[in-house]
Amino acid sequence: AAARPVIYVGHPDGDLPRLIRETGCGSVVGDAMTLAGELQSLKADPERRRTGAERAREILLERFAANRQARSWRAALRELCPGLPEVRETQELRRSA
Repeated sequence: AAARPVIYVGHPDGDLPRLIRETGCGSVVGDAMTLAGELQSLKADPERRRTGAERAREILLERFAANRQARSWRAALRELCPGLPEVRETQELRRSA
């Protein structure tokens, strides 16, 4: 939500690094030297910072907004426990949609 490009430092395999690469919302680095180079590169390229930041915010709102997560959990719970009573959305969740 801070509208900043993402820099992931860690193992390049996994869901988060893949999401970052696929969406163009930042970069994946594996060590301190690469991180230093990436930070210098971003500092020198305001357009890349801007587009990475925009994509990061879009992805957050598209995929990870609280209301979407809550709906996903409710759907999973209904599938796993069909006898559970329905739960109404709160006003707060509807506002963030």
